[in-house]
Amino acid sequence: MKSTNDIHALRRLWKQCFDADTAFLDLFLGKGFSLCRTYVLEEDSEIVSALSVMPIRYHGHLGGYIYGVCTSPRHRGHRYAVSLLQQVEEHCRRHEGMDFFILRPASGGLFDYYRRQGYTHNIFRNRRTVDLPTVPEDTCPCTLTGLALHKIRRDYYYDSGLFEWSPTLCDYILEYIKYCKGAAFSLHGTYLLGYPNPDNPEQFICEEAGISEESLPHLLSAIRQSFPSCTKALFNLAQSNAKEEFMLCKTFGDFIEGNPLFSFTME
Repeated sequence: MKSTNDIHALRRLWKQCFDADTAFLDLFLGKGFSLCRTYVLEEDSEIVSALSVMPIRYHGHLGGYIYGVCTSPRHRGHRYAVSLLQQVEEHCRRHEGMDFFILRPASGGLFDYYRRQGYTHNIFRNRRTVDLPTVPEDTCPCTLTGLALHKIRRDYYYDSGLFEWSPTLCDYILEYIKYCKGAAFSLHGTYLLGYPNPDNPEQFICEEAGISEESLPHLLSAIRQSFPSCTKALFNLAQSNAKEEFMLCKTFGDFIEGNPLFSFTME
């Protein structure tokens, strides 16, 4: 997609398919769009299906995060999205050198749908709710830049198996956090990305963090200090014994082993 008309058409399609407000569409089409490749399927010169691929790495392997898969409501039932996905995978393998793809199904019912398309490697997570301190310690978190986020993620998780965003995509993730009215900071050698739950203002959703028994109290205090109305924090944890299905992966090699750490994803 290159022309202004194409971008306007994609905006209209997303409005039909997703619960996306104007601010989010402005963010993605204004900043995220240039960091990924967006592919469309047309019928009679009309865009009827689309998806984007964000580049991502895993232990030196180049892959793609499949994002924004959608089909116009009045064109569903013709397997347009499946056809587009297959063509995109083949193109990215042949011309971009990608040998794995990950995606996050938008609902539980879509896991089986994507498994039928070859996304058979499960990526699990655990979720843990923690009370925030009533009287937090005084903390001085440092605001993250994209480059700093890229480095601290590598330092903290690379040896454990990390889906790795580039520094420029980390910049975009930080913009997404701002859109969610959240926070992204480093503190005492660790870090945190998260935002208040829009459906429950007393809960802070921590999408990703460097968590240890030593760092957790500092992170909890920093959350309460930054968001005084929040009383609980919900942490998404990637662990070897995780149980909740979170993402799916499709590979064209044998390099995926165990349960790779999930990557921050924009819902």
